[in-house]
Amino acid sequence: MDEAADEYATFAGLYQTDAVELAAMAFSRVFADATMVDPKRVMDQVDRAVADLGGVDLYSGLFGTAKSALWDRVQPYSLEVVLLWQQARVAARRTTPGQYGGAYVFLLRRGEQLLQASDPVGALRGFLPGSELR
Repeated sequence: MDEAADEYATFAGLYQTDAVELAAMAFSRVFADATMVDPKRVMDQVDRAVADLGGVDLYSGLFGTAKSALWDRVQPYSLEVVLLWQQARVAARRTTPGQYGGAYVFLLRRGEQLLQASDPVGALRGFLPGSELR
């Protein structure tokens, strides 16, 4: 299979994955060692987690940099994951301006409960308001 076909299969897999399941798995990776004392994670960690879960080698560019086209294709999944976290009130995204600004995700109090859950997917579904999700 050529590289383009491999990439398509990988992103097709991400597309077909249940959004809540992807969000729960990414949450467990991003916030594995987080606490309310250390709640901040850079948004890049979400991108990496989603890419890893999808089998995408996001940082395969020159000198280990992100390939722009791959990064762009991961963003809809990363952003959907964060939106689900926010909707469930387990984590929230914040951007800061200026020279040292950036995009971050922060663990919320309810997120500590999700980290302790024996069934993270079920727990995340339970935290979400009654909306239809595929």
